[in-house]
Amino acid sequence: MDTVRIGLQIYSLREDFAVRPAETVASIAAMGYQGIEFTLGSIRSDPAYYRRLLADHGLACFGCLTSWQDVQPETIAETIACNRALGSPFIVIGSVPTKLVTTLADVRQVVARMGEAQRIIQSEGFAAGYHNHDSDFFHVVDGKTLFEHVFDQTPEDFVMLLDTGNALAAGYESIALLEKYPHRSPFLHIKGYSAEKGYLAYIGDDDFDWPSVLRCAIDTGGARTFSIEFGARGEYDP
Repeated sequence: MDTVRIGLQIYSLREDFAVRPAETVASIAAMGYQGIEFTLGSIRSDPAYYRRLLADHGLACFGCLTSWQDVQPETIAETIACNRALGSPFIVIGSVPTKLVTTLADVRQVVARMGEAQRIIQSEGFAAGYHNHDSDFFHVVDGKTLFEHVFDQTPEDFVMLLDTGNALAAGYESIALLEKYPHRSPFLHIKGYSAEKGYLAYIGDDDFDWPSVLRCAIDTGGARTFSIEFGARGEYDP
């Protein structure tokens, strides 16, 4: 299999990272991960500090998920500045609140804003994209899911940061999505899900054929970075 980088989405250890960031980053490095993917909210206070933490432990910054509000005309400059200080190569919209896209006109307006944000982000040297929640598949406007609207109406270089678990939770197979929108996924969220345990399913004890998913992600999606995420809480303590 082609060489890929394996990292951790910091949301998996969000409680620990919020109160013990240095110790949490050290433990992630000790586990053998090659990098960390952040959320903007988790590093906004001092992105340069978190960049130094990564460097101290030989870790890369894989990217940064940001909210829809943080790519608006009045906020995007600060978002870009934070990502530059962090050393993030990807600025990815985490999701769009479904209350903003109740009509086809709403969808077109939101996707147009994505295009504007992409142009600004790319002009500053970053890749831009969109990450799916399960709501992106459950939410249907004019006969198409919000996910389809986004990736049907954006250019191929607008990254599809496919979250495998979120897609399967809505009944959508990762391989089918990667084949429908090829060459758009240099970066994936690897998240487990099963009909029995939901998001509490560990990777490898879930409903995925991981060798096939990963092979398709690399060959069809163009993936070179995988970010592991286990964000559920319940019987498991991170």
